[in-house]
Amino acid sequence: MNDNYTFLLQQVIEDLLNGNNSLEIPLLKLNYFSRLVKNEKLLRFTELEINGYKGETPPKYRQTIAKLTVVLQKGYESTTFELPISNLEAPFDTQLQYVKMTEGIRIIEAMAAKEIVDNSSSLGTPVPPGMLAYVKKAVDKISNQGLTPTAAMISGNPTLTMQIVSTVRYRLLAFATDIAEKFGYSIEISTFKDKQELNNQIINNYIKNKIVNNGNQNVSNTGDKSKINLQKKQ
Repeated sequence: MNDNYTFLLQQVIEDLLNGNNSLEIPLLKLNYFSRLVKNEKLLRFTELEINGYKGETPPKYRQTIAKLTVVLQKGYESTTFELPISNLEAPFDTQLQYVKMTEGIRIIEAMAAKEIVDNSSSLGTPVPPGMLAYVKKAVDKISNQGLTPTAAMISGNPTLTMQIVSTVRYRLLAFATDIAEKFGYSIEISTFKDKQELNNQIINNYIKNKIVNNGNQNVSNTGDKSKINLQKKQ
């Protein structure tokens, strides 16, 4: 790439300040910048946010505390019950503790927009039938009524999608502003590369402080329930 290129960081900041713009736009520009200056940490972060955390554990701001909703059956009577995930045996008690959003930022934005418009989106996935035996063990810990789980769902607060969009925009803005104050709103790549190792270390510190370790911002669940009330099927 041409070392004489001037990267306009001001454009990234303007994109972030415009709430009508997709976050993919400034992320793509910062991805390009990371390639110009050969910064692996920034390249990695932007690629994961753009393409999704496939096979990766997403950061804390992309996670929300999960709840386990179980349909319980006894004869002709049934009930829907929120079972504390902590009642499950290991390793499920920790593996299922959070709902994790791994999709790329465009999909997250689309899900957030749907939540705003009709409040109908849901962050949930059915529990595989083969796992219901483990769910039954957890149910038996708090009830001796001989109840059988017929279905179960792991879900999280759907407003997490809106929180992800807000968090990524805020953190990128803080990061871009600090970089601009340090290197200028128009960064000359040739000048940057004169002290490339040192300058990239400065950028890495900003990534650590402004993007990675800037609070978890998790969304809490609604709490555990412990009373099971059966209802006759209609």
